[in-house]
Amino acid sequence: MKLGKPQRQHRVAKLLETHAVSNQAQLVGLLAEEGVEATQTTVSRDLEEIGAI
Repeated sequence: MKLGKPQRQHRVAKLLETHAVSNQAQLVGLLAEEGVEATQTTVSRDLEEIGAI
């Protein structure tokens, strides 16, 4: 499923809180497991915007 930016960024933040994520590809995979479509580029932008990197 495609989520809007705020909803996707919320999911990203929650995944970072609950998983030991070591790279963006892993985060893309975790989102996919939850049914969220996101590219590595989108995840990279989200991480920067939420202040995670």
